[in-house]
Amino acid sequence: MRRGLIVWNPEEITRQALDTRLERLRAAMSRDGLDAIILYTNFVRPAAVAYMSSFSPYWADGLLFIPASGQPIFSTSMSTRMNGWIKTVNPVGDVVNTRRPGVHVGAWLKDHPDVRRIGVVEIDGLPAGIYDDLAATAPHVSLVDATALFADYRGHVDATEHALLSRAATLAEEGLAAVDPQAMTEAGTVVGRVEQVARLGGAEEAYVAIAPDTGSDLRLARLSGAVALGRSFAVRSSVAYKGAWVRRTRTFSADPAAAGQIARLDAWFADLVANLDTARGLAPQVEAAAIAAGGSQPIALIESCSGTYPLQALASPAQPPRPGALYVISLAMRLDGIGWIGATPVIPGMSLATADRATETA
Repeated sequence: MRRGLIVWNPEEITRQALDTRLERLRAAMSRDGLDAIILYTNFVRPAAVAYMSSFSPYWADGLLFIPASGQPIFSTSMSTRMNGWIKTVNPVGDVVNTRRPGVHVGAWLKDHPDVRRIGVVEIDGLPAGIYDDLAATAPHVSLVDATALFADYRGHVDATEHALLSRAATLAEEGLAAVDPQAMTEAGTVVGRVEQVARLGGAEEAYVAIAPDTGSDLRLARLSGAVALGRSFAVRSSVAYKGAWVRRTRTFSADPAAAGQIARLDAWFADLVANLDTARGLAPQVEAAAIAAGGSQPIALIESCSGTYPLQALASPAQPPRPGALYVISLAMRLDGIGWIGATPVIPGMSLATADRATETA
């Protein structure tokens, strides 16, 4: 279950912003000849529904059904006692509580025989039970993959999302800034402090991972308790604020010589990210730059949000980034005996330093 407060703030996510997103999606649906689109959501795949409705689920399956015209329907297996609360945090469309969302949406389709071609985002990841319920209840419809359509649509950070991403990035950075390698000697203390800062700042979710000794192992894991920290260690903070997710990773050391080297690598990485060629794939550039700087075993990871997962690795890391889309650039490598990991969120052509409240544009 999510542990943070989930609430719709109409000043942070305006109804106009949500209406504009709906209009843009319907325009994309029209171009692809879709009569409706289905977005699936659960605990680990909340991104598409959260973007369209401002609502992030707790644990249950749900479908956001968006017809080409008329009111969207959020059909969820959450209990009926949650209906009133969901309506306060999900201002888009009708909310229906049902044990089998696929049957409910299928029944709607059966009553609307003119709605025949339905796009499903990440259709291969739709649970088999829901797919079977849709197909059995509305056998006349054609269910087609709308993953590429939605990914193209999501490659656009509007002013509302930009403000939320900026706040999430600030919370992640503030949590990492609270790490004191001189005073903290165990992983549990570090992880707890980073999460505490994010949650007290308003994050509804904060996942903190740590590599307790980067000298021997660069892998990040969710650890707690009395795990001793090595000469250098790295912490990754993944933070959600009003459905907008970012990741930030930093490396630390109590040793002055190692800390100085880490600071130089941090500055090098910031400069690298700021000057990447957006006409080429990001991962090959980052790894090549790491090798040129003397790093060994560099591993670059580029993540973005294009579907139901908040952040996921790009299927084609050599593909050039889209201007105005969110990316998280991560790099792990070894240099002169130090294991170093860094990660930062970026939006090509935009800055996450300030929350831009500019007028929404389509």
